[in-house]
Amino acid sequence: MKYLTFVVWSLLSGTLVAGECHNSFLTSAEGSHDFKVSFNGISGSGEVGLKRQSDGSYLFKQELGLLLGTLKVDSRLELSNDRLTPLSYREEQKGMGKKLTTMTFADGRADIQRKGKSYSFDVPSQFQDQLSQTLHLQMTTACSPELTQIEMSVASPKRLKQVTYQRKEDVSLSQRYNGLTAQQWVYEEGETRDTLLLLPALNNLLVLLEHQDEGDVTRLELKELPPG
Repeated sequence: MKYLTFVVWSLLSGTLVAGECHNSFLTSAEGSHDFKVSFNGISGSGEVGLKRQSDGSYLFKQELGLLLGTLKVDSRLELSNDRLTPLSYREEQKGMGKKLTTMTFADGRADIQRKGKSYSFDVPSQFQDQLSQTLHLQMTTACSPELTQIEMSVASPKRLKQVTYQRKEDVSLSQRYNGLTAQQWVYEEGETRDTLLLLPALNNLLVLLEHQDEGDVTRLELKELPPG
């Protein structure tokens, strides 16, 4: 009985520690950061930010501006049962190729509005959307730094897919980033490759996100470290 009590308490303690870490991470991650943006060599600017809402949910946003137009992506999430869970996703592109995509998630379903059409598909109890997968990776690796592989289900507007990020060799950054060392995480599938550089010394701050897909390259690079 004492052994069983110890095991149960150990499991509960681990959950509490993880929950405290996740809350602490999200609190520290609030705010916005400016990025240099490029798409196939065309330069622009962008902003990535996280803000807690009055109802306790979080709004994670990404705004990119290029010569040909703008792209705004919002992901509304909640931290429930120690899980970062998407509630809704909105993607709006203006300029050339104007389009709007919305996704809402409830009761194990993703409901999508895209190109004037409505459709839905099932989602598991644990999943991320296209934007929140970055925040999930940052939070998970910040609270479990020993991990070298992260698997997740990602609900994109077209389908639910399985994504695996692998930790690669750490990268020493330039003096522009105070010579800090970044963790490198990579996801590869076919002609798609995503590379992220995170700074453990600064709450896993995103320094670089590079997306390669069928020859197209989109790159977000942090302009400067936050003060302090």
